[in-house]
Amino acid sequence: LGVHDVMIICHPLRLIFIKTKKVAGTSFEIAVSKFCGPDCVITPISAPDEQLRQSLGFRGPQNYLDKGNGGAPIFFNHMTSSQVCEQVGLNLWMDYVKVAIVRNPFDVAISRYYWEGGSNLGLTFLEYVKKNASHIAENSRIAPLEGKYKLDAYCRYEYLKSDLAAIGAENVWEVLSSIRAKANVRPGNTDMSFVYSKYPEAISIVAAMAAPEIEAFGYRPYA
Repeated sequence: LGVHDVMIICHPLRLIFIKTKKVAGTSFEIAVSKFCGPDCVITPISAPDEQLRQSLGFRGPQNYLDKGNGGAPIFFNHMTSSQVCEQVGLNLWMDYVKVAIVRNPFDVAISRYYWEGGSNLGLTFLEYVKKNASHIAENSRIAPLEGKYKLDAYCRYEYLKSDLAAIGAENVWEVLSSIRAKANVRPGNTDMSFVYSKYPEAISIVAAMAAPEIEAFGYRPYA
């Protein structure tokens, strides 16, 4: 079981957060933890991020294990929306606001490359994208944009303040705006314009694998 970037169910906010990858989700989880009570589901994050959460006085991991099944996880790393629905039941699923953060897939691919090691992988960005094209499709699999397990809100990474306000979560933004978990992994001078001008062949690969997000939100490979 990985313990990075998981998910959270906050009963006071009546909110289920479905965690996609490389979208500032850990910071969001820490912020939402502030509003959680003893019955909420909070899954573990990495040790440094847990230390940050603890230093802020917010609740840590709780209610994510099955105590009747040897402590096996019920809620775990990057659960899909369908898996979460199965665990919480249809009534709660329908009653709560289901939220995910979406981010430009062209930018996500760059962040994922550097998060996993960048040039230390022995691969250029283009080689990484070619080898791991399936990674680019993971976010739309975790939080599908259509179908039975479609969410209520897809808050854009680029416009989190306004998108959170649109679902009445301004209080979450007030906390989130001062938190930066997992920062400083991506080096400078790695913006989309620079990377895709250097590796233009990567554009078509990302576009094909992340077509749902690109179509829904009009994302482009240049800022």
